Amino acid sequence: MTGATGYLASRAEVGEIFLRSGVPTAVLQAAVILGSGSASFEMLRYLTERLPVMITPRWVRNLVQPIAVRDVLRYLIGAAHLPPRINRTFDIGGPDVLTYQAMMQRYTVVAGLPRRRIVPAPLLTPKLSAHWVNLVTPVLRAIAGPLIESLVHEVVCREHDIAEYVPAPPGGLIGYDSAVRLALATIRDATVETRWSGASLPDSPPSDPMPRDPEWSGGSIYSDLREQRCRATPERLWRVVEGIGGEQGWYSFPLAWSVRGRLDRIVGGVGLRRGRRDPHAYWWAVSPFHAVVFGGMARNSTSTAEHSDDPWSHPGRQA
Repeated sequence: MTGATGYLASRAEVGEIFLRSGVPTAVLQAAVILGSGSASFEMLRYLTERLPVMITPRWVRNLVQPIAVRDVLRYLIGAAHLPPRINRTFDIGGPDVLTYQAMMQRYTVVAGLPRRRIVPAPLLTPKLSAHWVNLVTPVLRAIAGPLIESLVHEVVCREHDIAEYVPAPPGGLIGYDSAVRLALATIRDATVETRWSGASLPDSPPSDPMPRDPEWSGGSIYSDLREQRCRATPERLWRVVEGIGGEQGWYSFPLAWSVRGRLDRIVGGVGLRRGRRDPHAYWWAVSPFHAVVFGGMARNSTSTAEHSDDPWSHPGRQA
């Protein structure tokens, strides 16, 4: 890939370490990977969906060669069967070369959104851009920074030698529009198995469990058990419980949740944007408030299940 920044240079250095290890290695270099749950795609998606008017930095006019995650997986599988003599890097990219600005506008077409108005702001630095992304999207500043840094220069394939060993499928590589359409379909169907927000943060304890680790793995577990009688059927109540912490809100003390989330976002934290996917809580610091928050959550959740035809449309869900 053309261009080099601290982030890209770091990636290249890791690849060089493997290439010099004495073990035959194939290093696959990609720009933006388009797939549901990936940080690159989520940043693109949220920026485009949430901002009908965008003040954009200079780097959105740089060329990018995105690639669908399905093609990345096909190359990874194919790389496992390369001849033993192969020890090199390969650039991988999809069939389309676009500016990031064009990617956002084409996203609106695929997603059925009105065209976005984009206003250039040359003085918006990558660091300020990362802060902005952190505030208006669920992507953390610590993740947005390296992503933006990789887009400061054009990220386009210099070669396509991988095709000699892993040929394109009969229908060819997946184009940008099709890759976005596939990712949106997965999100709408709620079948995203893993996503960027499920990864540990840089300062998270190494003992944190991975998504598929057994329930007993990880660090200490604290329990706060509360009971609330409910006259609704188990199925109706469970439908309410499934929505807690996601788009449906928290069913309890909305102002407190909102203030906590905003303060967390200001200092670069996750806020409330990750919903149930964040397994951590400031347990001892907030334990005095649990009686108010979780007691109210239990009461409002059961009330919603008992009195609403559509549990996800009840006003008590707002956070």
